[in-house]
Amino acid sequence: MEFNLQDPTYENTKPLGESLLNGLSHMSQGGGVYAFATSEGVKAILGDRRFRDFISKGYYYLVVGTDDITDIAALNTLKLFEEEYKGHLTVKVYIHSGVGSILHPKYSWFKGYCSTGLTEEIAGGKIHSENMAHLSGTSKNTETIKGVLIIGSGNLTKRGMKNNREAYVVIPCGGRDILEVEDEWQRWINHSRVCLYDLNHAVEILAKRDKTILGRIMPAIKKVLMRFGGKAKNER
Repeated sequence: MEFNLQDPTYENTKPLGESLLNGLSHMSQGGGVYAFATSEGVKAILGDRRFRDFISKGYYYLVVGTDDITDIAALNTLKLFEEEYKGHLTVKVYIHSGVGSILHPKYSWFKGYCSTGLTEEIAGGKIHSENMAHLSGTSKNTETIKGVLIIGSGNLTKRGMKNNREAYVVIPCGGRDILEVEDEWQRWINHSRVCLYDLNHAVEILAKRDKTILGRIMPAIKKVLMRFGGKAKNER
């Protein structure tokens, strides 16, 4: 595990965006959830050469929240990338009506295969050929599953990926570990289907919401309720 601090004023700063993009090496698929996204942040990651190299043969499933910061401009930028990477990138927008809580995760996971000659780079063991066949449709008894989980405080924004003071960890995962991450991820995706909207529908919902006074102030209301809810718990 690698613990990193992103702080432009700190001599050992390690930008989250760089670690995220560098983690794509040898990976073939992945997923991620980010509470907030901006157009600049999306372009910085999804438009980078390293992400383009990954997505050209890989697949990424992204979920972004809309409780704060994420706006229509960010969703329209995501639409452009989803169209460009058609079949390789899926973006869902998390929209819910809950009060007193928000969607707040910030993480990505990636999984890939490599030859057994690269096993020293992997924090895991060999996967039996029958399991590989179940996962990929073909026997890969000469290959090994590897993965990485990158989780921390930074969102899919330019500040979150580079400029803010953030903390995060890069966790290399062996075959068993990354499959457990993927399984838990998929269970949550299935559980959250009712809240996951495609980009076109989400843009319509946000546009209508932004036209109403309640819709514009709801993010602020949620943050106030969260703040007072946390304070009440601490007092108990």
